[in-house]
Amino acid sequence: MSGMFHTGSRTLRNRFDKQRLADRMDDRLVNEHDRAFIDDPAADPSRPSS
Repeated sequence: MSGMFHTGSRTLRNRFDKQRLADRMDDRLVNEHDRAFIDDPAADPSRPSS
């Protein structure tokens, strides 16, 4: 599943044939650093160590 969209969004995208557009937006707007932060906010390298 894409980082920006939830399951209900997929239903609408499929209904209006916009899945490729949504996938492209996700690829362009969410980079690997963002994905890593979403998966584990504690692993953010810009976060100060305690």
